[in-house]
Amino acid sequence: MKNSILCFGILGAFTIWATGAWSGAYEDWRDATELVKKQDYKTAIPLYDRAIGSKEYSGIYLAQLYHMRGRAKLLNHGLRLTNDDALLRSAETDIAESIRINPKNYEAYNDRGASSAMLKDYESAIKDFTTVISLKSDYFDGYNNRCLAFASLGRKDEAIADCRKALQLNPTHWQPKKTLERLGAN
Repeated sequence: MKNSILCFGILGAFTIWATGAWSGAYEDWRDATELVKKQDYKTAIPLYDRAIGSKEYSGIYLAQLYHMRGRAKLLNHGLRLTNDDALLRSAETDIAESIRINPKNYEAYNDRGASSAMLKDYESAIKDFTTVISLKSDYFDGYNNRCLAFASLGRKDEAIADCRKALQLNPTHWQPKKTLERLGAN
């Protein structure tokens, strides 16, 4: 019993050291994540800033932090809590850094594509959504979002094909159904 407590104590101390918890970066990351769950993106973003600025994280952890900060900015804008294109561009920059560090994160490509679409750069959005689909072929959001981008460019046949694929993946979702109706392709 005494040995298992000692072992747990050493492992626990190593975990705290390895995650940067002693520096406060871990608490900033944790608190920012909790604020995002409560949709308080504006307060979360500076906490992500501090966690990134702490230099406590690298590799996949740093990629995740950049992605989460970019997503918080994207959600802050996407919920119309602000109408700031500079914020969207900043979100794209964060997410691009996340992708640079971890190019296999399909969700980061999806979020960057969403940011591009909000900026009406549909060609860039389509490129990112295509990458999403190549990394995870059964990801509903990739097809649904690319469908919307194709529709915005008037590329009806491609939009219809993606909407139908999205509905195969999630038959009850309202958005591809609505888009197909709008395109006249029930």
